[in-house]
Amino acid sequence: MRRLSESSHVKGRLGEERAAEYLSRIGFRILARNFRTRRGEIDIVAGDGATLVFVEVKSWKTVDIGDLEISIGRRKQRRIIDASRLYLARAGLYDRVSVRYDLIFVKGDSMEVHHVREAFTESTWSG
Repeated sequence: MRRLSESSHVKGRLGEERAAEYLSRIGFRILARNFRTRRGEIDIVAGDGATLVFVEVKSWKTVDIGDLEISIGRRKQRRIIDASRLYLARAGLYDRVSVRYDLIFVKGDSMEVHHVREAFTESTWSG
């Protein structure tokens, strides 16, 4: 497993904080932060109306259109989906709520937020 430098870790935490503030400002309810399991981690769990949103946060110096595919490959998506299923099961919500997977890029020193709604779907993994 790759270890992050202390400055990368701090930048990641600041990015997650900025993302949570942004989501709150646009009306999301923050339900959990850094939900960890053996199968994976979810940076932010939030409610958007009747939808439960699992959010992956990336803090990068620059953001280009192709970065989505690079930053959250199939393996990472699988880990987020597995962790979300455990979250839903523990909360007694499995098959009781609609779910969405979003991605938030926090860009550079300005901490500019780029929100990608429905960055991937669980249906990618069925079958």
